[in-house]
Amino acid sequence: FLFYFILTLTQIILGTQVRQQVDDIANKLQNTHREVWIENLDEVFTFHKWVAGILLFSFISAFIYWRKKVDAQLAKLFSYCVIALVVEFALGDTLNHWMPAAVQPFHLFIANVYIGLIFYVLMNINIRLWVKDEEKL
Repeated sequence: FLFYFILTLTQIILGTQVRQQVDDIANKLQNTHREVWIENLDEVFTFHKWVAGILLFSFISAFIYWRKKVDAQLAKLFSYCVIALVVEFALGDTLNHWMPAAVQPFHLFIANVYIGLIFYVLMNINIRLWVKDEEKL
C-alpha cells in the first residue's frame, strides 16, 4: 500500500503542475476558449495521464488479488479506495476531453478523499502489524 501512497503523491505533484499550466493558459486566453486549453499543455500532462492509468490498473489488480485475503473491514476500505480512484479517473478523463469548469473542483476533492483513504488504510495496516508484534512478545 505504501507503493500506492507514493504513486498517489507523485500524481498529486504532477496534477498540481498541470493545474498551474491550466491557470496560466486560462489567464493568457482571458478565461475563454476552454476547448484549446488541453492542447496547450506540455508533457507533464501526458505523464500525469500515464501515471493515472498505471495507478488505476495496478490498484484494481491489487484489490482483486487481496480482497479475499484480508478481513472484511480492510476489504471494505480497499473497495472505497477503488471507488474513489475510479471516480477520480472518470473526472480526469472528462477534464481531458471537455474541460468543464464544474468538474475541476470535484476532481481535486475526490483526489483528496482518495489520498485520505490510502493514508487511513496504511495506518490501519500498520496498527494491525504492531498489535500482532505485541502479541508475539
